[in-house]
Amino acid sequence: MGIENLKRWHWCVIGVIVGAIYASIKMWTGVEEPEGTLHKSPAEFEQQLVRQYDAETRSQVYKLENFVVQAAVSIPVRGQPKPIQTEFVTYDAWLIDHPKPLKQGEKPPVLKPGEKQPILATKRKQFLIMQMQKAGDKSILGDTSKMDVREYIQKVRDKVAEWKAADAKRYAYMSPIDYKYNWLDSPKGAYTVYGAGGLVVIGLVWPTVLGLLTGMGLGRQPKPKEEYDLSRFKGEKEPEKAKPVVTVSDEEKLKKLEEELEASLREGAKPRVEQEAAPVVVAPVKVLNAGKLETAKAEEKKDMPRKGYGADQGDHYPTEVHGKKKP
Repeated sequence: MGIENLKRWHWCVIGVIVGAIYASIKMWTGVEEPEGTLHKSPAEFEQQLVRQYDAETRSQVYKLENFVVQAAVSIPVRGQPKPIQTEFVTYDAWLIDHPKPLKQGEKPPVLKPGEKQPILATKRKQFLIMQMQKAGDKSILGDTSKMDVREYIQKVRDKVAEWKAADAKRYAYMSPIDYKYNWLDSPKGAYTVYGAGGLVVIGLVWPTVLGLLTGMGLGRQPKPKEEYDLSRFKGEKEPEKAKPVVTVSDEEKLKKLEEELEASLREGAKPRVEQEAAPVVVAPVKVLNAGKLETAKAEEKKDMPRKGYGADQGDHYPTEVHGKKKP
């Protein structure tokens, strides 16, 4: 079957499958770690936020931004023998570059009146992982050992907002924390979004484009459906019967028969009665006399002997068998 003969529902199924495969690859690769990515514990993150200092690179932190809570994936963690399945936070830290020493004879740039020295900073991708904290690490939230990364970053955001509300000038340098959750990289989000995208693009848009191209004559036309020929199963035609032909002798016989019928009607012929009606015999009705029957019954009762029924004390039922005849 060629591609031009595929139905729209075929393309819909193919689109969903392609979307699911892409989602599986996306989940397997995980979050991309750019070169120079630094894994940070909660204590190191708070040092960047509050003190504006990065101990690992010994650089001053200009600002922090782009906080994103990533779905749980398997990632390698420093100090762990195997990758662990955990949620983490990604953010960008702008680290101030150290000024390069001037070469011999080179003069520093001249600033205009009111112009400040430009800050040169490099953006570094940071990974905040709760599993990297140590037992002795101190936090502005106190005990964070039982917190997950989402709860931790939300409480740090609330703490920074509280400090800024209390003394805006003192904590003006602290970067605000506005984070979002990367739902697209979670299993439910990836399979739902990419599966629906494959359904729309491959299942709905592509068949429409393909139909337009084939209609313009730029591709092979789909083969028409083969109609089943039922005429080949028809039987042979029966030979037509010859129509009866009236001959001269038949006309003569018909004419002779008509003449005989007319002659019999003129003579007044009557139809013969094949059987005569049988005489009706009326049987005599017997007269019933009820008087004699009643007299006969009375005479029979007189002739019958009188029966005696038992009257003994031991007889519960008076019967003729146990009864004694009275003299």
